[in-house]
Amino acid sequence: MTTTDALRILDLTAPISRAQLTTAYQDALLVWCVGRFEGQPELIAKANAKSAEVKAAYAALQAVPDGAFPFESKAASSSRASSRHSPSSLPLPPPKRPFAAQQQQPPALSQPPPPPQQPWEVPSTPPPRAARPRSDSQPHQEPPQRRAKKPASMATRIAIGLSAGASVLMLAFFLQFTTQSSSSQPPATPPALTTASITTSESPPSPPPPLPTTSSPSIPSDTTPLPELRALAGQGNVQAQRLLGQRLINGEGVTKDAAEAVKWLRLAADHGDGRAQYLLGGAYLQGNGIAKDEIAALTWIRKAAAQGDSGAQFDLGEFYLRGVGVVKDFSEGLRWMRLAADQGLAEAQYEIGRCYFEGEGVEKSAAEAVQWFRKAAVQGEVFAQYCLGKQLSLGDGVPRDDTEAAKWFLKAAEQNNPQAQYELGLAFAEGYGVAQDDAQAVLWYRKAAAQGMAEAQAALGLCLAEGRGTEKDLAEAVEWLRKAAEQGEADAQYKLGTFLESGTGLAQDTAEAAKWYQKAAEQGYASAQTNLGVFYLDGIGVAKNPIEAVRLFRLAADQGIARACYNLAMCYASGNGVLQSETEAVSWFRKAAGLGNPYAQLAMGRACLQGIGVRKDAAAAAEWFRQAAAQGQAEAQYQLGLISQSSQPPNKLEAWAWYSLAAEQGYDAAKGILRALEASMDPSQLEAARKLAAEFRPAGQPAPPTTASTTGAEPIVTTPTLPSTTTSTPPVPPPTPAPAPPEKDLEHLPSDTRLASGVVIKDTLKGGEGKGKLTIDNGLTEDALVKIIRGGQLVASFYVCGGDKFTFDHIPDGTYGILYCTGYGWDMVRCDFTRGRHATRSDDPMIYATQRRTEGTTTHIYTDVFTLTLHKVVNGNATSTEIPLEEFDRY
Repeated sequence: MTTTDALRILDLTAPISRAQLTTAYQDALLVWCVGRFEGQPELIAKANAKSAEVKAAYAALQAVPDGAFPFESKAASSSRASSRHSPSSLPLPPPKRPFAAQQQQPPALSQPPPPPQQPWEVPSTPPPRAARPRSDSQPHQEPPQRRAKKPASMATRIAIGLSAGASVLMLAFFLQFTTQSSSSQPPATPPALTTASITTSESPPSPPPPLPTTSSPSIPSDTTPLPELRALAGQGNVQAQRLLGQRLINGEGVTKDAAEAVKWLRLAADHGDGRAQYLLGGAYLQGNGIAKDEIAALTWIRKAAAQGDSGAQFDLGEFYLRGVGVVKDFSEGLRWMRLAADQGLAEAQYEIGRCYFEGEGVEKSAAEAVQWFRKAAVQGEVFAQYCLGKQLSLGDGVPRDDTEAAKWFLKAAEQNNPQAQYELGLAFAEGYGVAQDDAQAVLWYRKAAAQGMAEAQAALGLCLAEGRGTEKDLAEAVEWLRKAAEQGEADAQYKLGTFLESGTGLAQDTAEAAKWYQKAAEQGYASAQTNLGVFYLDGIGVAKNPIEAVRLFRLAADQGIARACYNLAMCYASGNGVLQSETEAVSWFRKAAGLGNPYAQLAMGRACLQGIGVRKDAAAAAEWFRQAAAQGQAEAQYQLGLISQSSQPPNKLEAWAWYSLAAEQGYDAAKGILRALEASMDPSQLEAARKLAAEFRPAGQPAPPTTASTTGAEPIVTTPTLPSTTTSTPPVPPPTPAPAPPEKDLEHLPSDTRLASGVVIKDTLKGGEGKGKLTIDNGLTEDALVKIIRGGQLVASFYVCGGDKFTFDHIPDGTYGILYCTGYGWDMVRCDFTRGRHATRSDDPMIYATQRRTEGTTTHIYTDVFTLTLHKVVNGNATSTEIPLEEFDRY
C-alpha cells in the first residue's frame, strides 16, 4: 500500500502529525465498527473490509520515519497536536459526572454477578460467603459486578437508556444515525450510508468563532451570576460558554433549556474545552437538545478524553471494555481507565479492580483487585466498599478479617446497597466481626429484601418462620419465601416446598410442593432432589416413577446428603427402580451411616449381624448399633439389649438399660422383654441398671416421668429392614411373658398404607422345583404378614389383607414353620406394621412331601396343599401360640 493510498483511506492530506494520524485512525474505526450493523450482513461485510483497510493504512503510515513525508519533525508534530487539541487556558472544575442527576437509578442487584455476556446485562444472584449455613449449595466466589451502580458513567447511561443488549444497542446506533440529519437537511436513507455522510454528522455545523483577542474582565466560576455569565459567554469566553451550557442542561439556577445548552457547549467544545466536549457528547448520547447520534457522542467523548477529562476517559474505557461503538479491546479500555483512576476518579478505580478480579486486559489478581477496591472505597464508592468487604470476609487477595469486612459492609449498607445489607445481616446472624444479634440481622435482611434481593427475602422468610430475631409470622414468612422463590432462589424454593408439603403457613398442596422441589432440584439443590425423589417413589403430588426417584436420590447422594444415600440404599435393597443388589445396598448404607444417618447405622448393624452383603461381624454390628442408639434410635437400643442379654455370661444390667431406653420411646418388643427381665433382677441390680440407663441415654432423649417398664408412647418406627436371615448364633430368647390384656380392636384408617393380598416381601424358593402350596385364609379384621421358616432361617414372606386369602406355591419338600404378625398401618420402609402388632406361631409344622403313584400306565404326582385359616376361635383343629414380637422380628 502506497503512502498516497493510506492518506486517502484515512481522509488525510499531507503534511500531518502523528497525533492527527492517531485521531483519524480512531475516528475511522468508530465509523466502521461492525457492531453498528447488527442484522445487516452486507453492511457487516463492508465494515469488515473497510476496517481492514483502515488498519493497513494506519500501519503503513506509522512505519514512515519522523522527518520524512508525510510527517514533520517531532517538534513540529508536537506543536501541531497541541494546537489542535489545546484546552481552555482557564482551570477546569473537578470531574462531577455531570449527567448523574438526569438518569434513573439502575435496578437493585442481588449480588456481585459474573462477567456479563452482553454490556450491562442484569447480574446474577450471589453466592454465600464460605461460612454461610446452607446445606446444599457449594459456596463459590463470584466476580464483582460491572458498573450497574449509581448513574455516573456514560456507559451506564447507555445501559439505562436502552433496554436491549449490546447487539440491539449497536443496531439502534445504526438506525438512529441513518435517520439523523442536520436541522436544515432531510434524513438520509439508511442503505446509502457513506463515510462522507458520517463525517458530516460528526462535524460541527459551522466553523468556530475566533477566540477573543482581549482577556476576559473576570474569570467565570460556578458562582458567577447568570447575567454576568451570559455576558462573558457572548464575548467568547470559553469557560463561560461551558459553564452556561452546563447550567442550562442541568437546570442549575435557571430553567432547563437543552437546545440552548447545546449551542453554548458546541462553541466551547469547538475551541477545545474538554469538559464541554464531554457534556456535548452526553447530549448527543441522550438526544438531549439535539438529535440523538451515538457516533457523534463517541467522537466528542473521545476528544474530551484526549483533553484529560477523567469522566470522558472513564466512559471511553467502558466503551472499549464492552465493545460499544468500537471494537472490544480490554487493553485499550484499561489504559483509559488508568488515566481516569490516576486523577482520583473512584468509579475508574473500582472498574480497574474489577478488571484485575476477572482478568480483563490484565493478569487476574485478587490482591491487585483488593488494592483498587480499597482506593475507591475510601472515596465512598459504594460497590467498591461492598467488594472490599466481600474480599475481606472470604480472605481472597487479603488476609481474612471479619471485623473490617463488617465495617465496609456497613458503609455500603448505609448507602442502601442491598448486597451489603444482606451480607451485614449474615454477619449479625452468625456473629462474623460483630456481636451476634438476630434482631439486627432481621433489620438488614428486611432492608435488602425490600429492594428485591432474593437471598435476603429467603433469609427474612426463614427468620419469620422460626421467630428468630422477630415475632413468628408464618403468613409473612410464606410471602417473602414465595417472592424469593419466584426469582429463582433455590433455598426459598425448597423451603416453600416443605411448607406446602406439610401445610405450614398455607394450605397443604403436594402437587404445588413438587413443583417448587422440581425448580430447586434443577438448580442442583440436594435436599430438594431428595424430597422430590421421595415424591416420585411414593407417587406424592406426581405420577409414581421409581426410576426417576433413583436418579434424583443418586444426584443428591453424590453431593453427600445422608438421607439420599439411605433412600438409594433402600431402593437397591428392595429392587425398587433399580436392579436389586445387596452389595450396592450395603455400600450406600455404609455411606449414609458414615454421614451420621441413624437408620443407615441401624441397617449396617443388621447387615453385619446377619451377613447381608458383607461378612458376618458381631463386633462391627454392635458398633453400628451403638452409633445409632447414641442418636436415640429405639430399635438399635433394643438390639444392643439383645446382644447384652445373649452375651456369655449375660449382662442383665446393660440389657435392662438398653431395653428401658427403647421402651421409653414406645418400642413394643422392648416392653414385654423388659418386664420379664425385671422379674429376674433384685432391687440392687435394678438400681444399678437405672444408673446405666441414665449414662446411656442420648442427650436428645428425655428421661421418662415414671419407670421405663410401664411407660412408652405408641411407636413411630421408620427403620429399614433389609431382606434378612437369622444370625448363626441368635440371641437366647427371654422367658415368654404373661400375655398382656387384650387390646381394643383397632381400625384401618383412611390414611393407612395397605398392600394387596399376595405381595411377596421375600422369596428364596423361587426358581426351585417345589410343588407344595400354602393358602392363608385371613378371617381377621387385621392384615397379616406371614413368614415361612425352614432350618431356622426365613425363606419366604408375604402379605394377606384382612378378610382375604392368598396361596403361595412352589414350596419344596421339607418341614416348615409358620409365623404371622397382624396389625394396621403398613410401613413401606420398615416393611412391618406400625400399630396393634401381634405375633403368632403355628404349633404344628407344615411337612411337604411330593409323591408319585403309578396306576396302570399312568403316573400321578401328588403334592401337599395346606390351608391355614386365621380367625379368633377356641379349640380349632390347629393350635397356635402368641409369641413375643422380638421372636417374630428375629427372622
